[in-house]
Order: sequence, then C-alpha cells, then structure tokens
Amino acid sequence: YYNLWRKFNFSKLLMNILITGGLGYIGSHLTVELLKTKSKIFIIDYLSNSSIKKKKMIERISKKKVKFFKNDLTDHKKISLILKKHNIEFVIHLAGLKAVNESILNPHKYFFNNSFGTLQLLKAMEDSKTKKIIYSSSATVYGAVNKNPIQESGKLRPINPYGTSKLISEKMIIDYSKTIKNFQYFILRYF
Repeated sequence: YYNLWRKFNFSKLLMNILITGGLGYIGSHLTVELLKTKSKIFIIDYLSNSSIKKKKMIERISKKKVKFFKNDLTDHKKISLILKKHNIEFVIHLAGLKAVNESILNPHKYFFNNSFGTLQLLKAMEDSKTKKIIYSSSATVYGAVNKNPIQESGKLRPINPYGTSKLISEKMIIDYSKTIKNFQYFILRYF
C-alpha cells in the first residue's frame, strides 16, 4: 500500500472511502492510516475473521470515530444503499475468506463469499456510480508453475479454491473496467 499511498497522495485526499474487511489485520492498520487524512472512512465487515473490538482499538489509536456496518457482500442492494447514502467514492476491497485448507474442504463457501461477494460489490458500485477500487488478491493465483522470484506477468494457475476464487474476482474487476466508463482499479497480490 505504501507505493499506492505515495502515488495517490492519500494524505491530501478528501473522499469517502469504504473498506470491506476493514476490521481484519490489513484493514485495521490501513484504516488507522487513512484516518490520518481528511477522508471519511467507512467499514463493512462480517466479523468472520475479526472482532468488533478492533473498531474500538482503531478509534482509540486514531482518536476518530469510524462508521461501521456489520454485513457480508452477497446482497448488492444493501451494499448499494450504503454506497449511495454515504456518497462513497472509493472502495478498498479486503473482505474475504482466506484459509487455503478450508477452501479445499469447502470450495462452495469460498466461491460464494469471495467471488460472488466481489461480483455483488461490483454490481453495487455500478448501481451507485462508485468507480474506483483497490482489490486485495493473493499470490496464490500464480499456483506452483512459476519460478522464484515470481514476476507479476507470471502464469496464473491457482491450485486450490482459495486461489481460484481470488483469480475469478480479479478477472471480474478487469472486465468491469472494460465495460463501465471511467472505472479504475488496482489489484494487489500479497505474498
């Protein structure tokens, strides 16, 4: 996020930003940093990988209040209402299930939450005319066919449902950018 932070010069930003999964590990740290800006920060989190205690910690550290919605992403109408009501201009999409072993045991759960959830978020963004997103993907989209160090342009061949659910989400975001005028995205693949 540091390079994006510098590129966008977030410190001078004044926008309404929604962070999905904002109470998770990455989301909570990012929220604290974004609260240093003039932007208003909103969080959607289903609390499957986090706790409401994180909200209190964020507010204690930043000395600022955060608007929080306990919600998953599978209902685009609810998400669209949040985006419209709060005039969200930018989404940082961190929400999703993340355990490779669990994804092998229960692939449906991962495709539903990660891929379908992203699809519903994109639909909500389209409905509310929100056209900027940063997506938190994973290096698991590369699979095991690439040699280290893996290049960003490496082959994309995930070997588990978690990686596949992330790659499907990436492809949906890329396709949205081709069909929705002025839709902008960044995709980050964490190692």
